[in-house]
Amino acid sequence: MVPLEEEGNYLYLQQDLMDRQIIDIHGRKVVRVNDVELEWMGRGAAHLLRVAEVEVGLRGAFRRVFKGLLPRATLESISRKLERMGFPGSLWT
Repeated sequence: MVPLEEEGNYLYLQQDLMDRQIIDIHGRKVVRVNDVELEWMGRGAAHLLRVAEVEVGLRGAFRRVFKGLLPRATLESISRKLERMGFPGSLWT
């Protein structure tokens, strides 16, 4: 692993995004982030990890609160029954 450069423009998920309020690019919707879906972009030697979606509903909050307390299969089974409320990363980045 290569250490981060201090002058980079980085987003630290736990510190800067989780449980924070975000506003969409139109300045209209303020929501609290409960969970984040990431995706790998790029090919070959250039790999980038980007935020694909932020979860703002009960589903993400449930997963976050009970992670580590319930078995993973149980957690996923219950969370799939809850409504998904998320925003693509392109709406707020």
